Order: sequence, then structure tokens, then C-alpha cells
Amino acid sequence: MDKVFSFIGEVVIYAGGSAALAYIIFMFFGQKWIEAKFAERLESFKHAQERELEQYRHQVNVLFSRVTKIHEKEIEVLPEMWHKLQDALGYAVRITSFLKSSPDFRSMTQEEFDKFLENSELDEVHKKDLSDSPDRNTFYTETIFWYRFRDAKSAFDKFHNFMLYKRIFLSQDLKQEFQKIDNLLLSTLNQRAIGEQTKDWAFISKGYKELDENAEKIVARIEKLVQERLEFGRAISTIESNTN
Repeated sequence: MDKVFSFIGEVVIYAGGSAALAYIIFMFFGQKWIEAKFAERLESFKHAQERELEQYRHQVNVLFSRVTKIHEKEIEVLPEMWHKLQDALGYAVRITSFLKSSPDFRSMTQEEFDKFLENSELDEVHKKDLSDSPDRNTFYTETIFWYRFRDAKSAFDKFHNFMLYKRIFLSQDLKQEFQKIDNLLLSTLNQRAIGEQTKDWAFISKGYKELDENAEKIVARIEKLVQERLEFGRAISTIESNTN
């Protein structure tokens, strides 16, 4: 290359520094140099863009992976939480309802009564107390309530504890709705227990009315949100299958 420029210098001197000749030389050699530099810069720019694009792609993949994992955990949690909610709600409705069937011991023969005791869920102490009671109907109604309440409280506790442990995986809107139904169920059970102890039927009726008026609306919102989460899951699965 030095020889080329030396030759050009000699030509320019020989030609007396002709501007036309200088222009021709510039156009021939300068254009090649500019094109080479442009190609070099373009390649460098493309490489930088590809590197930046790869970084963005990596960030998106990491974010998408996190969203997918969180959603998968939520979908894993929701069916179990829904099942426990339905159990707790069913027991709460039964324990607060005034429509309860109870055996009429006055119409039973001794043989029928003995058979009833044999199959009863009452413990042995309460079976004896029932047998010795002068008013078996009243004793049984008051006693069996607390067995039913124990079952309702147990179902609620299972739902409540599961929700506390797993709510970190829930979306904010679902978390709020599950908390609302949790509060409602707890309030209903507490009112029912207090009402039973004080024999305050108006208090019991108030608890049942609150459950009846509000539970269905909250559960409907939860169901809608769960369906939306399932749709979101299907969308994620579609994206994953298209990118694989």
C-alpha cells in the first residue's frame, strides 16, 4: 500500500499537482477506503445489535419462565383450595340452617333405640347420657349440634390453613376474594356457636342470612377468576408450544 501511495505522489508531482488528477485518484482509492470503512462499521453495528437483541431475548425468556412457574403453582393450588372451600361452605350452610331432621325417640321401641345407639356417632358417655335422659329428643338435639359444629369447624380450619399457606401463589384478585369468603365463614360459625350457647335464635338467623346473601356472590367471583386463570394457562401453553 505504501508503494501505491508513493507512486500516486510521483504521478501528482509529475502532473504538476493537477486537481483533476487528484480527484480521479481520490475517487478511485478514496471510494474503496470509504466502502471498506463503511462495511467495517456496518458489521460492528450489526454485531452490537445482535448482542443487544440476544440480551433482550434472554431477559424475556427469564421473565416468561418465572411467570410460567408461578402460574403453574397457582393452577396446582387452586383445585385443592376450591375443593376445601366447597367442603367448608357446605358444612357452614348445614350448621346454620334451621331445616334439620332429628329422630323422634318417643316413637321408638327399645329395640329401635338400642339399634340407633349402636350406629350413632355419639361417644360412649353421650350414649349413656342420652339413654338416661328424661327428654331424649332435647338432649340429642342439643348434643348432636356440637358434633356437627365440630365437623364444620374442622372443614373450615382445613380451608383456612391451606389458604394461609398457599395464598402466596395466588394472584392479588383471587387472594382478596378467598380472604372475603374466609372471613364470612368464620363470622358465620362464631355467630352460630354463640347463638347456640345463648339460645338467641335471632342472632343465629342473622348469621345464616349473612352467609346466604353474600357467599354465593363471592364464590361466583372466585369461579370467574379461576376460569380466567385457566384461560391464561392455555394461552401460555400455546405460546410455549409455538416457541419450541
